[in-house]
Amino acid sequence: MTISKEEAKAISELMIAKRKEHVETAKAAQQLVKENNAIRRKLKKALKSGPHTIPQLAEETGMETVDVLWHIAAMEKYGAVIEVGMDEDEEYYTYSLAKGVKK
Repeated sequence: MTISKEEAKAISELMIAKRKEHVETAKAAQQLVKENNAIRRKLKKALKSGPHTIPQLAEETGMETVDVLWHIAAMEKYGAVIEVGMDEDEEYYTYSLAKGVKK
């Protein structure tokens, strides 16, 4: 399906108007992305020294365990982190940076 230049222009103008209408929402979304990126950099820095469990990462970064789990799950989903085994007590999975991920 192709659209005419007039339709494309109308869509573009509508999008510009929507962005102006929802400035605060866009700013809040940008802030959330910045915060998430900072957290993930902190987790990557901790993982540079080798595999960690969720509780180890939480302790090392000073974050809540539930927050670490959420971010590690997202990072694993998108290929930044991989599960590499279990801890000594076979209680927790251990995670490491995936190959090719910027540290």
